[in-house]
Amino acid sequence: ITYLYYTLKSINKVAAGWFTEKVSRKGVIADMKKGAGYGLDVLTSGMWMNADSVIIGSMLGVKAVAIYQAGIKLVQGGVTFAQIVSNVFLPAIAKEGDLHLRRTIEIKMRVQLYVIGLIGLSIFYFGRGAITNYLYQGKYMELQELLPIFGVLILSKYLTAASGVILTAIGCQMVRAIGNLAGLLVFMASM
Repeated sequence: ITYLYYTLKSINKVAAGWFTEKVSRKGVIADMKKGAGYGLDVLTSGMWMNADSVIIGSMLGVKAVAIYQAGIKLVQGGVTFAQIVSNVFLPAIAKEGDLHLRRTIEIKMRVQLYVIGLIGLSIFYFGRGAITNYLYQGKYMELQELLPIFGVLILSKYLTAASGVILTAIGCQMVRAIGNLAGLLVFMASM
């Protein structure tokens, strides 16, 4: 924090006029506290994304990790639409002061996310042969059997995305982050 403070202070001196506000240590710390929930959320999400591969590797071996990673990369691509929908609705939910109108916006968002999640599940279930043959040229045939499970994972991510967006929009990012951290700790303890 001290390094950041003095770096910003130096930049402020060099680039006089670029910043309209003076940088203060208290201001930097206050901003970091405001963003702590988001930072914790990003940290725990990153840990979730890596813990699974380590566990699969230790229990099932390298080939299983390769197959899993081939599937999880498809999931990561498939959940991109959740971010898009969230980025559209989050500002609208956050600025809406009328509780009834906010709930209406939240319902619209949930419906869109749920439908996209169901489409993802359907693609992974009905298109599993085409996906493995086209994208992986038959190299990961074992993945074909697992794609419906990855489809359920996509659906679950879309079902939970709405709640995360709502928590963020109403200023409860830290609640979301603590929930993710608690889930990660329980998961790791169960191994």
